[in-house]
Amino acid sequence: MSLPADAPAARRTTTRAAVAAPDPTTRRLLTQFALLCLLARVALEIVGMLSVRHRHGSARDQWLTMWSHWDAPHYLRIADIGYTTHDGPLHDHLLVAFFPAFPAAVRIVHVFTQDFLFAGLLVSYAASVGACWFLYRLVRLRADHGTAWRAVILMMAAPTSYVLSAPYTESLFLCAVIASVYFAGSGRFALAGLAGAVASATRVVGFALWPLLAIEVWRRGGTPAERLRNLAWAATSGLGLGAFMVINQIVYGSPTQFVTAQKNNWNQGLAMPWRPIVDGWKQLDETTGDLHFIMQTRLAAFVFTVAVLVAGRRLVPLADQVYAWIAFVFVLSSVWLLSLPRYVLVLYPMFIIGAELTKRRSVFIPVVTGSAALQAWWFWRYAGGYSWAF
Repeated sequence: MSLPADAPAARRTTTRAAVAAPDPTTRRLLTQFALLCLLARVALEIVGMLSVRHRHGSARDQWLTMWSHWDAPHYLRIADIGYTTHDGPLHDHLLVAFFPAFPAAVRIVHVFTQDFLFAGLLVSYAASVGACWFLYRLVRLRADHGTAWRAVILMMAAPTSYVLSAPYTESLFLCAVIASVYFAGSGRFALAGLAGAVASATRVVGFALWPLLAIEVWRRGGTPAERLRNLAWAATSGLGLGAFMVINQIVYGSPTQFVTAQKNNWNQGLAMPWRPIVDGWKQLDETTGDLHFIMQTRLAAFVFTVAVLVAGRRLVPLADQVYAWIAFVFVLSSVWLLSLPRYVLVLYPMFIIGAELTKRRSVFIPVVTGSAALQAWWFWRYAGGYSWAF
């Protein structure tokens, strides 16, 4: 984020001073992020309870259960029974389609809570705080305190960020991915690889970290031996996916059983990235009601994501751009357009770009207000069971 050499001296001095300004203490920052995530959770809780009461006439005893819709019960079921070849109430033999890191974390926390849903909410909350922390630290490697805070607030206010509070994988995945990028940016490739391993054990798109980490190794330089060592540490980011494939082999006799389950039961196979967009556009004329609305939001998410990534191509480093585009194209490379507004939430460079584009308060406040209002509306639909998580 450096200024050109011919920039006014006063401006250069101000910018250097802003970047070099001391941060609040770690304890203070973590407290602030914990309160921010708690505030988001409480606000969503109120919206959700009102939605449940509006639809069902009563919200009694649903302050927790309203968070568990669609994919959430699958993750909680894996935390309970693990992976199995036997059928069950949730077609348990098909649950191999879902990655293991989040259920494993829930299983550990369940030891203390004795309730899987509550444990899932705690894991998501802790991971959300972690995502805020690492996003802040990552941006502070490049920009000032204000820019870092704007990125964090934009992430928490994003329209589909309610899944960061729900028992879904997005919070853990974001935390692990941003942690990996932060550690790589600060030259700690062993930690970057380990955080990347958590990411690749959480979502298959975690593989998009590999080229990012390779670019960071090359950018950092060093002797051939140092680069080779750093590349070896970066390669450990694939251990999470490797471990899941071992689980697939042991339980199902095939290391890629999760791919088969997604293809046969969720109709999720690879396709050219433009195919689901073209098909989705055609479906606008063929669907009505909720399906029509959901397809509109998915296409809108596509347009918005492309616009932000293109507009911000010079505002983030090459490694961030490579990660964002690889992850985005991979999400699009599916037989049908699935949950795109939720999936693009893990493209953390969008929040950094947004922070750079909203430096003026007159821009930032309306963007955050509108985004948070849209999140409240979408969570109203989610908590009340009106429509899927987009």
